[in-house]
Amino acid sequence: MSTIAICNFQYFKIKEIGRGNFGVVHLIDDPQLAGQFAAKEIPCASFPNGAFETYYAEAQAMHASACPHVVKIRAAGRNTDYITLIMEHYKNGSLEGRIRFNPLSPLDSIHVGQDMLIGLAAIHRSQITHFDIKPSNVLFDDQGRALVADFGQARRIGKNGFANAPGMYQWGRPPEAVSAFAGNQLSDVYQVGLTLYRAVNGEAFYKEQATRYPVNTAEGQAKLERAIITGKFPQRNAFQPHVPDGLRRVIRKALRVDPARRYQNADDFDAALGKVNPALNWIMTRKQDGNTRWEASRDRHASLIVDLLQEAGSYEVEVRSVSGGCTRKKQEGSLWRKGMSADEADLHLQELFTSLP
Repeated sequence: MSTIAICNFQYFKIKEIGRGNFGVVHLIDDPQLAGQFAAKEIPCASFPNGAFETYYAEAQAMHASACPHVVKIRAAGRNTDYITLIMEHYKNGSLEGRIRFNPLSPLDSIHVGQDMLIGLAAIHRSQITHFDIKPSNVLFDDQGRALVADFGQARRIGKNGFANAPGMYQWGRPPEAVSAFAGNQLSDVYQVGLTLYRAVNGEAFYKEQATRYPVNTAEGQAKLERAIITGKFPQRNAFQPHVPDGLRRVIRKALRVDPARRYQNADDFDAALGKVNPALNWIMTRKQDGNTRWEASRDRHASLIVDLLQEAGSYEVEVRSVSGGCTRKKQEGSLWRKGMSADEADLHLQELFTSLP
């Protein structure tokens, strides 16, 4: 076997498009292929004792997991300054960007979840645990498919069926990674469940819970860890009112504290999502004035609009139907409510979305 060194490989940085604990990602122009790609650069100084080869594990994991729902790796190499991974660039952004202000609709959440799980199944067939499934690591291709990205925390499963848990996003750690500092493919199932929880509820809903557990002190860190291993974070019974019961049940099962009670593989999780059939696909939008609107289309029936209005700590719910460009009040006597507290409004909305189909 002979060694070939290609010394004239070059690329031109266009702009920074991502930054994490282990490197910076740039959009680059590759003159060799005449195209734009993403280059993840990790300083060589980050590797103790010059153990550069350890970082190639990320590129190897991506290559071994090749699938339409896993980000494509093009090349990996190093120079005197950086270890660099050249990957396909996906200009349609991440799930994190899509749920920053509003949640995904139930159907969109199901489709994204199934896409992630197809990618995850390919990863697991290579005996790899990703350990870092979260909205910022779910990208979208030109066809709108979701892809799993960033294998920087990925680990190969050992002979005992587990891998040592790496350092990861604090609020996204599975319970077993907190209590036993280890995990396996069921840890990825948990993280997909948490990612879907964030998708169906919206990032603001999730972040409000996360901010209760600041990790900048030892006390806050311990409080978060207790909440994770006791199943109190995230709140499994807290969902946006329009999320259908079937989807809630699937997400709760994926988030079980005991790994043996979760879906036992990505395919089973995928199949469970495929059986969820929301009666109405509600699209939720938070407005700048603090009010919230839900809209749903119906085949051969008028579309529906639900408004949650607030003023001076009091809440109102209004329901309308829309047909042929004409908007009408719907069941004002029973569905409309005024002068409610936040808890009363949430309870009324839960009941309303169950009854409206």
